[in-house]
Amino acid sequence: MFRFHDQVAVVTGAASGLGRATARRLGDEGARVAVVDLDAAGAEETAAEIRAAGGMARFYAVDVTRWASIEPAIEAVTAELGMPGVLVNCAGTGCFVRSELETQANWERIIAVNLSGTFLMCRSVLPAMLAAGRGSI
Repeated sequence: MFRFHDQVAVVTGAASGLGRATARRLGDEGARVAVVDLDAAGAEETAAEIRAAGGMARFYAVDVTRWASIEPAIEAVTAELGMPGVLVNCAGTGCFVRSELETQANWERIIAVNLSGTFLMCRSVLPAMLAAGRGSI
């Protein structure tokens, strides 16, 4: 029994780490997986691993900090895989630095990816979930 059979899962940060592991697990559980990341090589590898295991996956190049990058990708996911019913926001960035040594540019990048990126992805996927009357973020 596949828990995510006939569902479309969008996973950000899926080129490596927790995002990759989550995308692979969803693929193993029967989801059609939208592998979302800026790292094309890593994301293509994740998608290939899912397909090699018998799942369905496709890579989408997305910068989660940019509205203009997200909207066309979600439209493509919907057209190619179906209506998203699962969103996993794994895209994230950060570094270990003492607060008094943090730079404004680095802090703004962290907020853009980790906070704004999560919001923008939710904003883009929610209409499909609301239309379907179900979904999980």
